[in-house]
Amino acid sequence: MQIYIFRWPLDKLYKHFLKPTFGVYHGTAIRVVVPKFIFAFLGLQVIYYYWKYEARDWAHLRGIETSPERPVIMRGAEIEKRYPGLQTKALADPSKFDYLSPSYEKRTAILDVGAPGRPW
Repeated sequence: MQIYIFRWPLDKLYKHFLKPTFGVYHGTAIRVVVPKFIFAFLGLQVIYYYWKYEARDWAHLRGIETSPERPVIMRGAEIEKRYPGLQTKALADPSKFDYLSPSYEKRTAILDVGAPGRPW
């Protein structure tokens, strides 16, 4: 009999708890299905983390590139009449990004920090 170290915890759980409590059929079903759900949940968490925190931008080729939906303004003329210039200040202008990525202004690499303060 071979003992697989990755199976040992759930085999013990099956032998001492699931089989006596739920019976052979239901205990085996739980023993087989629950680890699959756990790994599927962990996989979805990894995908979500990668999508949220490893975003693609101009400095990094990793990540998934996503674009937010553009907002729809129903009463743009009325807003412009009551508050002149508000929409130009509040809304992003995609035309200024003809050659640059929208995330270029938010970059954290290759910033001009001024002249070096080193004595040599």
